[in-house]
Amino acid sequence: MVETRGRVRPRKEAKRNVNDGATVHFEQPCVGLDVHKGTTTATYLAAGGRRMKQRTFPTTRTHLLAFAREVGTSVPIVLEASTAGKAVATALKEAGSELHMAAPNKVALITKAPVKTDERDSATLAHLYQAGFLPECHVPPPEIDRLRTLVRARQDLGVKATVVRNQVHALVTRNLLDEEMKEHSDWFGVGGIRRLTRLPLPAEERGHLARALEQLSLLADQEVALQAELAKTATERPDV
Repeated sequence: MVETRGRVRPRKEAKRNVNDGATVHFEQPCVGLDVHKGTTTATYLAAGGRRMKQRTFPTTRTHLLAFAREVGTSVPIVLEASTAGKAVATALKEAGSELHMAAPNKVALITKAPVKTDERDSATLAHLYQAGFLPECHVPPPEIDRLRTLVRARQDLGVKATVVRNQVHALVTRNLLDEEMKEHSDWFGVGGIRRLTRLPLPAEERGHLARALEQLSLLADQEVALQAELAKTATERPDV
């Protein structure tokens, strides 16, 4: 399960300031990660904010697990939320690391760095954590992330199908054949497709139409399969 931890606040909380917990964070070491698909850059900060070292390693499970063993489970690791970042967070969480995920847009608003490098970005995340200014965000557990991926895939199919349908409408219009289709409210039902295939189109346009209809048929098959997978997932969840 990948989720951020709550900030550690001072024991006396008479007043809650924007940097509550900064003293506690400042007194402990941490590591900032700038994650990319190919490489990850790590900046190690000692207690008090002194930079100890930086290094870059490939973003692979083997190197990440070696990094986790090197850092240990008691040193906070800070990284930005992204597709690669969440994958790295999952691997490190499985290794027992303490993780803190930052919202990239909020980090950008805070830092406003004119020059960005992997080394600077990883150091910035570590310093923000120690200063108590890290804008943490929620990262869903793997099961919820998998469900989100399924729903996004279903949405993508709908978008792709709309694009192809619009291309077919444009094809008919550029050949001045909209009048031939006026009796069909649904161009992509059984009757509508039958009429589309009988339109007096040039050979090249008939080829474009055939490819578009083939794509729609494939998307429809994928939609049915994905709907079944979503339905099965839903019936197994009492919260749905």
